[in-house]
Amino acid sequence: MGTKASLLLLALPLAACGGDGRGYTQVALEVAADAPSAPNQHGYIVTLTRAEASIGPVYFFEGEPLFARVRRQALGLLIGTAYAHPGHYQEGAAVAELLDPRVVDLMAGDAAALGTADGVTGAYNSAELTFGPSADLDGVAIRVAGTAEKDGQTIAFSGSLTDTITIEGITFGATVGTNTAKVRASIDLGAWLERADFGALGADGVLTPGDQPHNALSRGVDNTSSIRFELIEP
Repeated sequence: MGTKASLLLLALPLAACGGDGRGYTQVALEVAADAPSAPNQHGYIVTLTRAEASIGPVYFFEGEPLFARVRRQALGLLIGTAYAHPGHYQEGAAVAELLDPRVVDLMAGDAAALGTADGVTGAYNSAELTFGPSADLDGVAIRVAGTAEKDGQTIAFSGSLTDTITIEGITFGATVGTNTAKVRASIDLGAWLERADFGALGADGVLTPGDQPHNALSRGVDNTSSIRFELIEP
């Protein structure tokens, strides 16, 4: 499997949403999924054959990404501990939003439009993305399947997540002007299964709520560093 498991295109024509002098703009968002490329923490080489997700809503904010504040605090540039906990993420004003979720096949390799968002020009410093259950995905939020290989043994696995997972404070850090811009959101599928010990699976290979591999998948998805936003065209 290549390094890019899929490439999805999200056209976001943005409309001004306030009287602060900001203008209209357009942003085309590409969502790319990176395949696992190295053994995980337990030494398993993971090859995904299925990765589907119900994505949305997606928000962009003026506020700094979550861990930018934590890092500065560690350097002594902030006083106190107010920003050290994810619950204290201060997103600031919303500058764009995509409200309607859509099921995405991250393994398809074809472009797919997710929808449109309303927003304004200016600083896009952080983002928030939600994976949520969808009837279009049999009531789950994420579904994965594949094989995990270690010491000559290959284990077939499959699993899903049914809970809503909202990832806050994702790093972006770009200025979106009145010209059309293109933004890429990259999802690291390797990070999703980085902590999974596939040797703990039952004989059927199904990730079951409460077992170690299922918990590892849940933690891996709910990881700010597993998603990266970048401006690739002004």
